[in-house]
Amino acid sequence: MPRSAAPVFLAPLPRSGTAELLGRAAAWRWFEVATAPGRVRGRDVHWYSGPLAADRIGGPLGLGLLEPSDDWLTSLPYELTRRRIRLTTPADAWTLRSPSFVKPPSDKSVPAAVYEDGTCLPRTGERWAVVEANMRWFAQSCAAEPAAILDVVVRAAGARRRVAPTDVRYLRGPAPDCAGHAPR
Repeated sequence: MPRSAAPVFLAPLPRSGTAELLGRAAAWRWFEVATAPGRVRGRDVHWYSGPLAADRIGGPLGLGLLEPSDDWLTSLPYELTRRRIRLTTPADAWTLRSPSFVKPPSDKSVPAAVYEDGTCLPRTGERWAVVEANMRWFAQSCAAEPAAILDVVVRAAGARRRVAPTDVRYLRGPAPDCAGHAPR
């Protein structure tokens, strides 16, 4: 397959250990592995990196980045989670008066940890907090098989035009254009 026809696995520098493992797995599957978006426009690109850069280049590259809604975990039945989970604002979380595990729903604005009570939480502004959720296109591999993780990344961070109708509701919000302007 000519290189220009191959799908692209884009993981900007500096790369994490997981990005390196996924890059090798992608190359083994005949993906072109790239570190910069400039030469891959107009091609089928699959993204592996953080949300800030994704928001900047997602629109121009036509990426469809799937992620769970902030409240997805709270909709699971107790029988599956075996714990009480609630979605709240940081302002409400600061009123907690017992040890609680707290983490933002998808970003890393507050370190995920058990806090003695709400007064120990960092003050970071009005963001939502929930126990669990991650962007599959920016998750770490831990000890999982890189080829299996690549399957998930390729499905969760590819061309927007190829997103299945059943997955459209999970698309990350509209990405700004090249100049940083939000879509109209």
